Amino acid sequence: MTGEEIILITIGSFFCLGLIADAIARNTKIPRVTLLVSIGVLIGPQVFDVIPHVVEDQFDWLTSIALVMVGFLLGGKLTASTFSQLGTSLFSISLGESLCAALMVGVGMYVVGVPWQVALVLGCIAAATAAEIAFDAVVETKAQSPFSKILLGAVALDDVWSLLLFSAGLAVIAVGSDWESLGTITRELGGGILLGIVIGLPASAVTGRLKPGEPILLEALAVVFICGGLALWLEVSFLLAAITTGCVIANLARHHERPFTAIENIEWPFLLLFFILAGTLLEFDSLITLLVPTAMYVILRIVGKFLGGYAGASIAGNNKTTKRWIGLSLLPQAGAAIGMALVASHYLPQYQQLIIQIVIASSIVFELLGPVLTTIALKKNEA
Repeated sequence: MTGEEIILITIGSFFCLGLIADAIARNTKIPRVTLLVSIGVLIGPQVFDVIPHVVEDQFDWLTSIALVMVGFLLGGKLTASTFSQLGTSLFSISLGESLCAALMVGVGMYVVGVPWQVALVLGCIAAATAAEIAFDAVVETKAQSPFSKILLGAVALDDVWSLLLFSAGLAVIAVGSDWESLGTITRELGGGILLGIVIGLPASAVTGRLKPGEPILLEALAVVFICGGLALWLEVSFLLAAITTGCVIANLARHHERPFTAIENIEWPFLLLFFILAGTLLEFDSLITLLVPTAMYVILRIVGKFLGGYAGASIAGNNKTTKRWIGLSLLPQAGAAIGMALVASHYLPQYQQLIIQIVIASSIVFELLGPVLTTIALKKNEA
């Protein structure tokens, strides 16, 4: 068979596996992401090794599409109305738990002997929260409380803070090597924001006109794919470009009732492929060797999220239940974290396995533990 035929058959098979994983998740409450990553481990080179190499070569562009969609939806949550309603609580909580998690993980990992470059990167990644898990939990519990709004807003801001910290972290690492690398990273960060503005401004004016009140699917796909493609071509941060684009459109497109909700209906197939292929990167030998640092990362991130969330909620004057549960509700870790781990491994090839294995292994833990705590937190704050 030709490469194209193999790719189509394999992707179709992945979708079938995704349906099975979804059925299991609905009946066992095991998170879909965990099942998909586990499937990737089973069919990957560590167990049955049945994924054709021609499909593995497509991982980069599938990752880009999935993360661009996630970034776009996250940006759409960062609206002026959200900030005006939840301003103090949202900012203090999200900033508190993000920075505290980053500091706890970064300093803690360095203290236990992890190279400072890796400790810095892991600290920045630790700030991120899996947006898709939080969205699923809110939908499943039908939560309408102020806590659920703070949670969704904090999730959106978490990835923004994490991405900014991550970009700054790479800049610090670049200074340790040469000034040319620092200029490259600065250009990627600033260029991503600028590209998002350039795309978002005209898109906010012209979209949603064919179908009043809500952009149609083709419009949404056009903006997302153009944003991702131009970002990759210009070699700027495609994730930051997507977040900026979504934010600009959500705030300026007054005729939109729900900016680009069509993306939510087609995002999952790309994320499905992303998580399965991410699972193929997990190596058992490295996992056993890195058991201690992975466990430390998990513990430090939990403590950091809890303490930072508690402190931020206290500063904002939230009630006791919110203080106790907001940090623990932000534990899920998946797409953005794995994506940043892949980017970091590109800049630090000598630590590629160390970074990827710790992030993927910890993501599995957090995808088992996180959704449960998020659901409990939502229910306790509905009372």
